Amino acid sequence: MAPFAKAVAVRPAGVGRWLGRVEPDWRGIPRPHGGVMAALALSAAREHLDDARLAPRTATVAFPSSIDTDEVEIRTYVVRLGKNVVQTRAEVRDRGGPDTADDVRLDVVAAFGRDRGVGVTYTDLPWPDVPDPRSADPEGSPFGEALPSVMPPVFERLDRRKALGALPWDVDWRPGAPARVCRWLRFREPPLHLGHFDPLALLVAADLPGPAVWTKLGPDDFHVMSSVQMTVHFLGRPESTNPWLLADYRSDWADEGYCTTETHLWDENRRLLATCSQLMTLHGVVPGWFAPDVKPG
Repeated sequence: MAPFAKAVAVRPAGVGRWLGRVEPDWRGIPRPHGGVMAALALSAAREHLDDARLAPRTATVAFPSSIDTDEVEIRTYVVRLGKNVVQTRAEVRDRGGPDTADDVRLDVVAAFGRDRGVGVTYTDLPWPDVPDPRSADPEGSPFGEALPSVMPPVFERLDRRKALGALPWDVDWRPGAPARVCRWLRFREPPLHLGHFDPLALLVAADLPGPAVWTKLGPDDFHVMSSVQMTVHFLGRPESTNPWLLADYRSDWADEGYCTTETHLWDENRRLLATCSQLMTLHGVVPGWFAPDVKPG
């Protein structure tokens, strides 16, 4: 089984019940990567529906608590069954945890829909002016000189290239830079579902917006972020089975320990694949933060 397919694989454990694993090679730091866990939850919802004509269209993910076990239980529900659109809900819980409402670790409300055959097509969003990924410089540590030896496992699964914007540890960074960074991303092994690029893999690329905030804050005010809530709209599927993805990350606001981020994901053919909006909490880095048994403050 290919790595991404393994990361989002679920097995049935009763009606509307599924078991999945937190694969170590797809973790963030210090906890499981939110985008990967959201993809796992949507994979369970997709299995529940069992209809290849229904593609993921939108998902809102709440992160009430961190996942503490290597295995999780996912409970899936059909909220509304329409002619073209089916709305679902998926709850991710620690396997073996208490069966209570406050044990939900991820709560995902989503809509899957068929192609409705309406011939209206446009993208009223400008394509970023960036270099070709094959000529772009590779990224090093995602945290640069702030934490040079830290490499979240999920980053090892991605080929990352610089596209637009300078991070605080880059020689061309300047104070007052806008909170925007673009990077090219490509999975080291194709993330496939039914022989095509799996749109759930877009959640991994969408949930890496940290550089947009870091370039705004500068080298002397390094913070990491945790997701409170994330909404992703799935807009298109690339023709290639393993395309270069252009991720355009922005942050428009921060105050009182929170920030917002926006992500636009494109393929090389300038096709808009997904948008993502998040509310995140900001955390100063303290000793031990990146140890796997320590939660952020």
